Amino acid sequence: GLMASIDPLDRDNMISAVIHLANKDYASLVDDFINLNILPADSDRAAIIPLMDKALTPYVKGGGAKKYEEELLKLYGMEDGSMQSKV
Repeated sequence: GLMASIDPLDRDNMISAVIHLANKDYASLVDDFINLNILPADSDRAAIIPLMDKALTPYVKGGGAKKYEEELLKLYGMEDGSMQSKV
């Protein structure tokens, strides 16, 4: 199988990110992403946190891809199957 060597600090930050994602702690997840260099240090936390909440909360609920799609369609007011958002 594919093997990779991960810096211990990066490994700890990835584990922390998974835990924060599972707990829907998006403020801490932003910190994890900054520590992992996924987001720049000067990121606008006030703008990012609500976007993470909106994008990730349906995913964290579980139920697989189909359930995630249903949650997103409902979130954007597109339950009728149209591609026109009512937001």
